[in-house]
Formats: sequence, structure tokens, C-alpha cells
Amino acid sequence: STIVLIASFLVPGGAASSGWTSYPPLAANPAYTGVFWGGHLWILAVALEFTSMLMGGINFLTTTISMRARGMTFFRLPLLVWMENIASLIFMFSVGPLIAGALMLLADRLLNTGFYLPAAGGDPLLFQHLFWFFGHPEVYVLLLPALGIIAEIFAAFSRKPLFGYKAIIYATIAAGVLSFVVWAHHQFISGIDPRLAAPFSITTLIISVPFAIAVFAYIATL
Repeated sequence: STIVLIASFLVPGGAASSGWTSYPPLAANPAYTGVFWGGHLWILAVALEFTSMLMGGINFLTTTISMRARGMTFFRLPLLVWMENIASLIFMFSVGPLIAGALMLLADRLLNTGFYLPAAGGDPLLFQHLFWFFGHPEVYVLLLPALGIIAEIFAAFSRKPLFGYKAIIYATIAAGVLSFVVWAHHQFISGIDPRLAAPFSITTLIISVPFAIAVFAYIATL
């Protein structure tokens, strides 16, 4: 993935230039940015990265489930291991729609399809839904391992077991589930139905509760 991404800077026309979200229709038609191969390689690099992260996540889960030491039950695992596994599951369940969306974007660029081009009957907003359905759970894929590391550090230097160990695990699982129903708060100014603002605002507020539980448990440990 890294090699392909770096290579995209070296091709004629330069690297992708349609923003880090690569929203269509800007990203769907190379004529809009003047970037042809750079955009293709960017999409390919992202797909390769997703593949490598999926393989890593499967490795974490398989190791945890099938290679634990005798007597090491799930609720004796270090919190960091729980966080890594929940992050892996979130990634595995959320990345599929974006991979499909990226392939459709590549088809629009290479095969003149019209998934996202309004002139061809497509809908640019579709890509935003596919992108953020992955993009918001991905926030927790990045956050949870860091929270697990913090938990281990707090427990070690407080010289005591982590307060509320099971409560943190259940709260984190709940946050993982909720992470799949908050994505449209990234799209309130994108032209989606305004009636969606209320339910997505409510789920966005609710998802703060599990993380508050974790933070208060960390404070209680100290």
C-alpha cells in the first residue's frame, strides 16, 4: 500500500488531488482535477491497506480465541487485548461498504460508469454514506487500542487492578455497536434529509456514555 501510494506522486499528473475523503463528482471524473493515474493509484493503495488491516485483525482474533494459555478465560485477558479485538471486529464489519464504494469510484474513473455522476443518473451522496459508514467506526478502530494502552499504564502505576474491568468491556462493546449508527452526523450540510438530523444527533450523544464509563473507571483506578 505504501509503495503504491508513494508511486502515485511520481506518475504524470501527480498524486490524487480530490481531498482526503475523495468525494465524487470531483474524484469520479479525472477531467475535474487533471489527475488520472494518481487517483487510480490512490484508490488501489487504500484497498491494499484495507486488505492488510483485515488480515491483521483476523490474526488478532484468531490468536486470542484459539491460542490462550490454559486457564486464561476471556475475562482474565488484559484490557488492551479486549480493545484490540473489539477494534478488529468493528473494522471487519464496517470496511466492506467502503471497499465496494471505492471499486465503484474506480469504475466511474476507468469504465465510464455512472454510480456517482449526476449526469449519468448517479448520486454523489451515495459515496458519502458508504465512506462515513466506515469512516466513523474507523475512529474507534484508532481510539480503542490507545484506550487499552492507557488502561494498562494506569493499572501498573497505580499498583492495583483496573477499577470496573467488566464494566469497561461491556461499555466498549456497546460503543462498538453504536458506532455503526452515527455516521450521518458527518453529512448534516451535505443535502441529506433534515429529518435524519434528530436520530443521528441522539445516537451521537448516546455513544459518549460508554466512553464516559471508561474514563470514570480510569479515574477511579487512580
